[in-house]
Amino acid sequence: MRQQLKQDWEQSLSLTSAIKGCYAAIDTVTGFTTGVVSNTAVTLASGDSLTVRNYNVASGAPPNDPSTAKLLSIWSDFEAVGMVRIFSPRLHDAVNGIRLRSGVRASAPKFAQMMAPEGLYPQDTLTMQQTTGAAGSIDTTQLLIYYPSIPGLDGTFISTATMHKYTTFLMGVEVALTTIAGGGYQTTPAAINATFDNFKVNQYYCILGASYDIANSGVSIRGTDTGNLRCSIPGSLTNPELTTRWFPYLSDRYGLPLIPVFNSANRASVLVEACQIHTAVAVNATILLGYMPAIVPAEFGK
Repeated sequence: MRQQLKQDWEQSLSLTSAIKGCYAAIDTVTGFTTGVVSNTAVTLASGDSLTVRNYNVASGAPPNDPSTAKLLSIWSDFEAVGMVRIFSPRLHDAVNGIRLRSGVRASAPKFAQMMAPEGLYPQDTLTMQQTTGAAGSIDTTQLLIYYPSIPGLDGTFISTATMHKYTTFLMGVEVALTTIAGGGYQTTPAAINATFDNFKVNQYYCILGASYDIANSGVSIRGTDTGNLRCSIPGSLTNPELTTRWFPYLSDRYGLPLIPVFNSANRASVLVEACQIHTAVAVNATILLGYMPAIVPAEFGK
């Protein structure tokens, strides 16, 4: 079914050979609260929405069907011990739904380890609420969502097997980021080549993960190769063994091609941005990449 949807979508758009295989999307939703000690709906970062994007889904598909969107991961960056819950009438229940506790400055994923992503339906509006034990705190939660296809917004992704097959060198690109004071994305994203530009010309790179010198809520990467949707990485400073291999980890967990790929010709428009909880800080993020000189577009989506 999923392969048939891919083929139908490719035919309907008459995709060129240069972009064949780009049949998926990853998106981020960021929400934050300020000074709450009881369950309170989050304020969404600029441009984000808790309404699931419209996409093609098989008629009558159950939540675990391959054609449904998936909630891949949830992580929270709290100034005090707190709770987040995500619910809707189309999830398990509309009272607590997915309810998770988080420690202080954790930014560690609470969901991906389950290996059973939550199915999401087109146009369903989620409710996300938070509570912490500290008045005056600013607390952030990020959702990472996979779509099997979004018309006009599909990106380029590969599996771990394809990454291993074609990656010849690893590359660490440091990017200097400056967050805003309070929740939400930084005002001015940085191009992935803004600090160092040692990319090979017109070559493909896969994004593996990131490491940091300062704890943050999360770092996102977006550009034309991701459909201009944010592919985000938890900002945990204490889990580099996870954050540096974040996208291969997700791909292995869920058996899906979830590793973003971009062409270095687009590097000036591959934008990196960070979120922080209370004060504006300078974050040096090292984005871990795999250099894939021999990969061909026909391998995308595999």
